[in-house]
Amino acid sequence: MSLVPTRHEGEALLNGCLRAPRSAARRALLTDLAADHQSARRAHLADKRARAQADREAQAGREARAKARADAPRDILHVASPPPPKRDFLNVASAPLFGPPAPKKAPGRRKRAPNGRPLVWYIKDVISRKSGVSVVDMEGHGRAQVFIGPRFKAIYWCRVLTGRGTPDIGHKFGRRDHTSIIYASDKHAVHAGLPRPWRGEPFDDHAMRAAWSEIEAEADAAPVPSPIGAGDKRRGLAPDHVGEGP
Repeated sequence: MSLVPTRHEGEALLNGCLRAPRSAARRALLTDLAADHQSARRAHLADKRARAQADREAQAGREARAKARADAPRDILHVASPPPPKRDFLNVASAPLFGPPAPKKAPGRRKRAPNGRPLVWYIKDVISRKSGVSVVDMEGHGRAQVFIGPRFKAIYWCRVLTGRGTPDIGHKFGRRDHTSIIYASDKHAVHAGLPRPWRGEPFDDHAMRAAWSEIEAEADAAPVPSPIGAGDKRRGLAPDHVGEGP
């Protein structure tokens, strides 16, 4: 039972005492009990009202502080930015939307990976310059011999020099399947008499690098041909050296 009786508990206590035989001492005891109950009840209600008032004042203080922070100047926390330039939509060149254009990067493209191995795009570019077949036709799905030879050659050297897997090389050659890369590299190796290190054949790294250096020198010395497409092959405009074997 709580120290402060509720209203119903006090009334039940008072009614029970009133039903007892009356006497002067009992009436005095009942009066004292009723007075104590009423005073305790009033003290409890006053304490409850005081706590509610304190909560309301604390909430009002928090709201006032939040409003003061929102209304405070932000020069210290945020640097004022200049207003955006007015854009003339009829004359775009006079007022660019994003300011002056960014300086262009220096021409050139990385040819080798950090480990020193040539990249796939560079191998395709070298074979393209040497054979006269464009990289687009090399990556395409044309089955003419004029395209198959350089394509198989580029796939073989990509597999030997780059160290990449057949799925990755196939993705860079027109999203081909890895089995097509295995077939192309084996076909060129047998045709050109080159080793197949992925099948455990003897492999001289220095000799293969020297052979690739010769291919690079031939590509640099060869004149830059115009890209050859399938239409050129059909019209008979492809040069003779393009149709060489893989």
